Amino acid sequence: MQHLLARIQFEKNFQAAFKTIDNLIDDANAYTNTIWIYSSRLFRISLALRSFEIKDMVTTLTHIRALGTLAQSKKHVAIFVFSQLLEVFLHVRYGHADAYASAQRAITAARTHQLDPTLKNTPQLRALFLLLDICVDLKWTVRKQINSKLAVFQEMIDQISEMDDVWTSGTWDLPTSIKASEDMTRDTCELIKSGKDSRCTLTVKWINKNDMLVLAFMICASSSHMKDMSSEKTDGFLREGLNYAKSEPRLYIFV
Repeated sequence: MQHLLARIQFEKNFQAAFKTIDNLIDDANAYTNTIWIYSSRLFRISLALRSFEIKDMVTTLTHIRALGTLAQSKKHVAIFVFSQLLEVFLHVRYGHADAYASAQRAITAARTHQLDPTLKNTPQLRALFLLLDICVDLKWTVRKQINSKLAVFQEMIDQISEMDDVWTSGTWDLPTSIKASEDMTRDTCELIKSGKDSRCTLTVKWINKNDMLVLAFMICASSSHMKDMSSEKTDGFLREGLNYAKSEPRLYIFV
């Protein structure tokens, strides 16, 4: 019910929505209910990223880092990696004084878990990692490793195009080892679901496979242009991205 109330409040007064969620976080912390802490902090972060208020950046960063600290202590790798990528996203968006160094630290922390078995069934998380890694270089015009990163990114594009059975929609799950209760999905407006072996998963809504390919080719075009402004590859990436855009002209935003 509190999640639904916060959603309604956010449409008219996002600060009121933040207060509602902050109270929910305090209650979850008081009862040491890890999955509710996860869901409430992620909900708070997602709304803050939609508000575009730079004054909320410090508070949002605090929630992101608290999420990551808890996930690391519980060894929930997918949630920890996601928290690091949220931090990168925040630094890229606002570009404050030490944003580049902070983004690099978060990227490095996420990279240490890239081979973890937990992430094998979550291609969206790996795609987001590679995407943000290149976006950091584009944001601050860092050309040093752009060739190697672009090669890995293009390999990922080829893999994504063949993922008909895994990447079927814009919704995906972050697994945990926490036992799920019967009413969890309903009570959290589907932020929490019961996954494999009746363990809780946190639901993330991002973009579907087709839109990811559009975005990927646009990023490749920008990277190619930064590397060599006269490169013919840039036009090729743009044409390919536009072809995918025309095939399904719907672009979702990260929430």
